[in-house]
Order: sequence, then C-alpha cells, then structure tokens
Amino acid sequence: VFNDKVFWLSYANTLFLTFYGTIWSMVVTIFGAYALSKKRLVGRKMFNFLIVFTMWFSAGMIPTYLNYLATRSAFEGIGIADDKWVVVIAMGVAAFNIILLRNSFESVPKEIEEAAIVDGATEFQILKSVYLPMSKASLATVGLFYGLSRWNGYFWARQIIRSQLEWPLQVYIKVTLEQVLGYEMIPDLTYLPDSLVYAMILCAIIPIIIIYPYIQKYFAKGVNLGGVKE
Repeated sequence: VFNDKVFWLSYANTLFLTFYGTIWSMVVTIFGAYALSKKRLVGRKMFNFLIVFTMWFSAGMIPTYLNYLATRSAFEGIGIADDKWVVVIAMGVAAFNIILLRNSFESVPKEIEEAAIVDGATEFQILKSVYLPMSKASLATVGLFYGLSRWNGYFWARQIIRSQLEWPLQVYIKVTLEQVLGYEMIPDLTYLPDSLVYAMILCAIIPIIIIYPYIQKYFAKGVNLGGVKE
C-alpha cells in the first residue's frame, strides 16, 4: 500500500472532497438553518415544508444524475473541468441537517439576540457572535455527519468523476476489491491479494478513528438539542 502511488493520490482526493465539501455544506446549512429559525421570515412555513418534503420523497436517481450532469456542464462552461468540484458543490446540503441545526438555533434564548440588536449588531454579527458559539455541540454533530458522508462517499463520485486519477479513496478500494474477486491482480504477488484490500481499508479508517473521539462528547448533546423541539 505504501508503494501504491494511485492509492495515495486517491487518499488526497478524498481529503480534498471531505475538507472542501464539509466546509461548503456547513456554510449552506448554517445560513439556511439560521434563516428558517426566524419567525419573521416571509414564507417560513412553506420553505420548511419544501425542505422536509425532500426527506419523504425524492425525484429519483435518474433526475438526480441529470441534475449533476447539468452542474458539470455549467462548470465546464465557466472553465472548471475538475469533476471533484461538481461533487463538492452539487452534493452540498442534506435536509435533515438543516432541520437539526434549525431546531438548535431556535433553542437559543431570544433575550440574548434582542440584547445584541440593542447594541447595534447586524444579522451576520448576531449569527457569528451569538448563535454559532451557543450551538457548538450541534455544529460539531452536523459537521461530523457531513464529514463522514463525504469521506465514505462512493456511488455518486463513481458516477460523476470521469478521470481515474480523481477518484476518491472509496472508489479506488471498491475497484481494487472487484479486481481481487475477479482474480485480475498481478499473479506474482508475494502476499494474498485480499490482504492488500484489508490494508487499504485500515488506512482509510485511521483518520476517522483519530478525529471521532474529539467530537464524540458533542455528539449526543448536539442530537438532543437539535432533534427535540419544544
């Protein structure tokens, strides 16, 4: 595995998708949840219903795929040929995470926001200085959800990314596993082909094993705050 340059290139691609994808998803989710948490938002009930509706019903795999192809064409039209950015932008948000963070924002005492308004704070300052610091547990939980989904993402990355050099880690491991099961590996290996896949899987889960203990303490608290609405 250490000598497999394509594996480590796929590792770098996964780090790229996870880092930028999680940041993009968090930005969209935070702004969306903050807006939906405000009762003064015009059409608030309708927007909430439309977002929740996507959790019950989806357009289906083929319309979603066509939507991603349209996103790729739009990117190519402005000179962006890197398919990794299509995966980052097009798969930007999950309705469940917006609802989770919206409920967390609604639990923030309104008196604190009113005090900030009296002091002359703008909406962005209120979001930055009041809501985000008081919602660290929910933010860590939502960030963990997005990070894991990006790190383990396989299906759409396999369908959208055309160049094998841009494949993320999970796609490369799956292709290698298919080669092992199909006995297409190089026959003069000094070890069992299965052990190569096991070593790749082990290397793939190391970052999650390292990061998860630091976020675990926020996980239960964040789900409770965002998942229960008074």
